[in-house]
Amino acid sequence: MEFYALKVKKITPETADTVTLEFEIPEHLQSVFAYKQGQYVTVRLHLNDHEIRRPYSMSSSPLDNRLAVTVKKVSDGQASTFLHDSVKLGDSLEIAPPSGRFFIDLNPDKRRTYYFFGAGSGITPLMSILKTTLESEPMSAIFLLYGSRTEEGIIFRDELETLSERYVGQLHIEHVLS
Repeated sequence: MEFYALKVKKITPETADTVTLEFEIPEHLQSVFAYKQGQYVTVRLHLNDHEIRRPYSMSSSPLDNRLAVTVKKVSDGQASTFLHDSVKLGDSLEIAPPSGRFFIDLNPDKRRTYYFFGAGSGITPLMSILKTTLESEPMSAIFLLYGSRTEEGIIFRDELETLSERYVGQLHIEHVLS
């Protein structure tokens, strides 16, 4: 697996324990980091003299012409804690090109109904998929059932609300709090 040094160009806090990291993709690597909705990248870190590799799903849509992953800080999680607490704008991280087959080919002529079920940080790949699907299949409908522990813990809360307003009749979201 080949890794490339990509600079962090934007950090967006999503909740108290979750951040979105957006990477700067140099022109000569645009084709290497082209991705489909639902794919992930592997981040390689060197912490305490150990190499750690962790996959993180893209939360951005390939239609946005940006690559962003969302990381939830996990108790005792070395990689997630480092990425959440220590990474700063301009830092470079070692990132492998996109992988994974958690997607379908979209067709603007199709009218389909999608049902997404996610909880906590499991919303990350679903965000990439639903944003891409809403734009690429405008006749299709998406129903999202999203579980979170608390209202404050709803990752992408504002973005989901904005999408719901923008795609009235096409995107239906139901939150479950436990």
